[in-house]
Amino acid sequence: MNLKKRLAFTLMEIMVASAIMSAVVLAVLSATSGVLSIWQKSTGQLQSFFDSGIVGNIMQEDLESTFFKRDGNTWFTVFYPEEPIGALAGKYYLDTIPLRPPEITFYSRTTMRPMISYMGGVEQKIPGNLCAIKYQVMVKSPFKEGGASPEENAKQPGAFYGLYRAVIDSKSTMTDFIPMATKFSPSSDLNYQLIDFWNNGKCQILDEMGNYKRNVALKNWALGSQNLLVTNIVDFKVTFSIIYPNPDLDPEQSSNVTRDSTSVPRYKRAYIPPGVSFSIGKTLTFLEASDENLIYEFNHKGKVPIFLSEKSKSRAVLAGAEISMVFVSDRGAKEMRSAMANESMTEDLFKQMLGKYASDSLEKRIDFIGEPLD
Repeated sequence: MNLKKRLAFTLMEIMVASAIMSAVVLAVLSATSGVLSIWQKSTGQLQSFFDSGIVGNIMQEDLESTFFKRDGNTWFTVFYPEEPIGALAGKYYLDTIPLRPPEITFYSRTTMRPMISYMGGVEQKIPGNLCAIKYQVMVKSPFKEGGASPEENAKQPGAFYGLYRAVIDSKSTMTDFIPMATKFSPSSDLNYQLIDFWNNGKCQILDEMGNYKRNVALKNWALGSQNLLVTNIVDFKVTFSIIYPNPDLDPEQSSNVTRDSTSVPRYKRAYIPPGVSFSIGKTLTFLEASDENLIYEFNHKGKVPIFLSEKSKSRAVLAGAEISMVFVSDRGAKEMRSAMANESMTEDLFKQMLGKYASDSLEKRIDFIGEPLD
């Protein structure tokens, strides 16, 4: 009996052993949790860098090959819609509210375009290289077609932020899109010509099976799953720059012109910040008159606002674009989707989640090659 008593554990010994084991398990779990947290953050950042690199390269290919003509039609439009995109509702880049993303529509000789059709089961090379392109951010399900309004899209199951790139093949662009777009202008303002047609017109498109379909509503098709470029993007800003002949060298625009103007630069550069809607056709046009007050340049005084004369606008050329993107991790996207589905997402909660799950601002600089043709 004495031997059996000596071989048994007392209650106190069991409690002490349990406490030690619990401490060890908690320490291991804490270390594991820390490692998993760091791993998730690192993988999220790597995914963000990867996604931004892919998006940046595609946009660079498209924008470097833009095509312009000074024939009175619109060839390039950056438009900021009135409707917020999810929690992105700010109007100007100086707002504290997250900025609405732009809809960017233009023509490009991009190499990243549909090149083969399969009409009648026969493979045919698509002639030409000029394509109509549209970029836009939308909150919607990546597996469903776009609806008639952002509110409808946001109510789709699994809806979340995504960047969409729609490309009309070169044949449809030349035979259908351009002829119809130049006649389609419900706003009776040619400066809205391009964005009006993308949002309200119908056109022939090449579907994912390589077959042509006629009278397709472009607004819905542009947001189809086949046009999804990247998801989890929660901030998309683009700053455009233009160059124009220095008015100080033009006697008609400046009284400061002197004979010795060799030290004066022939061209000046101005910046169009995010939030400013504009179009380029025969001239550079700001779609809202108040937006022109936000244009700025850099000189010896730093960043200063400027005013462009009508002559400067008519001779302005797009010179570059600086793209800024912010992504959230998959874990952050899951929490955001849950809050959005429960209609509990607020501006403050959105900002808190960005601080917790968003990547740093990832930027890409692009220089334009295309210039307007007379």
